[in-house]
Amino acid sequence: MSNFFFQYSCNFNTNYSIIIEDDNRVAYAYLLEGENIVGDVWLYNQEQSPVKENWDNPDDLPFLNSLDYIKENIPPITDDNEIEIKWLMVNDTEVMQEAIIWIRGKLIAKLSQGSKPGWSKVVVRDGPLAKVY
Repeated sequence: MSNFFFQYSCNFNTNYSIIIEDDNRVAYAYLLEGENIVGDVWLYNQEQSPVKENWDNPDDLPFLNSLDYIKENIPPITDDNEIEIKWLMVNDTEVMQEAIIWIRGKLIAKLSQGSKPGWSKVVVRDGPLAKVY
């Protein structure tokens, strides 16, 4: 199991950034505007995925995604070089439209302001941790 935490700043406007965090249980991406989280998305589980969702207990945060939502559980991130963030801005301004997350050259997720949750290529149906992308 690996633990991972890294912050990626937007090269068009450093007020925007993405934190990718893997706590050895589960990995999420968080979109920040300044210091405020304005979007989030589940990326993968490291622990065994539960058969049934259990998102009621706040002690279990951040939540693992359950098997009935997962299309593919990707291997854990081990190095920040495995990640690429593509920032799309509104009409060549400094206003962020969306951020696309690639892991090891594979499109994985998309975030935009207010996307809680964001979109994932590795889920089969919309849920509270990720929507189908």
